[in-house]
Amino acid sequence: MSPLEYATRPPKADDVYEKLKHLIVTLQLAPGSAVNEQELIRQLTVGRTPFREAMLRLSHEGLIVRAPRRGSWVSDLSITELQQLIDARCFVEPLVTRRAAERIAEPEADKLMRIVDAGEHAVRQHDVETLVWHDLQFHSCVAQLSDNQYFAAFSKKIDTTLLRYWYVSFLHGGDFSDSFAHHQLLADAIASGDPDLAEERAREHVEIFRARIRNLVS
Repeated sequence: MSPLEYATRPPKADDVYEKLKHLIVTLQLAPGSAVNEQELIRQLTVGRTPFREAMLRLSHEGLIVRAPRRGSWVSDLSITELQQLIDARCFVEPLVTRRAAERIAEPEADKLMRIVDAGEHAVRQHDVETLVWHDLQFHSCVAQLSDNQYFAAFSKKIDTTLLRYWYVSFLHGGDFSDSFAHHQLLADAIASGDPDLAEERAREHVEIFRARIRNLVS
């Protein structure tokens, strides 16, 4: 079962959040579509309170738009937003990665390598949903290694908003093995404790995604 698929625990707000995010990221709730609260509560067999708490959290992350007397809808995808996200990531990712390389210890390096291995397995299986999850997990791990809660929070905000774009690029962008092969290079640079190399690899990684998107929309 994909890590993005539904959990089997009691439907508290965190569980409802994950269920809704799965539907949004995999485009089962289409960009720009209205959210039918009653239908989704019935479909997910959850309560109204945890559902609304989850919706509020998703709105803070930019995946849901809410407006008084107009209801809620899934935020649109746009080239302008994507370009801004990539530019922001190009600024944040190298700095976060550099700090991670300066602070990396063996247990954290092992964890990073396990995530890379899991992602490569998903590549071989052509499992796009799991691939998106491991991409997020990898970059979240790097951000946490920066040991700066504000860098980590900013990085998480960018990456969460990028999830649907990652999904579309993996689903329709052809061979995605290059992106995950570069995860290995990036992880090796961080694990080596070489901040300059790690920063360089991070810049390369963002540009690989930029080129992938450019090819997809051209």
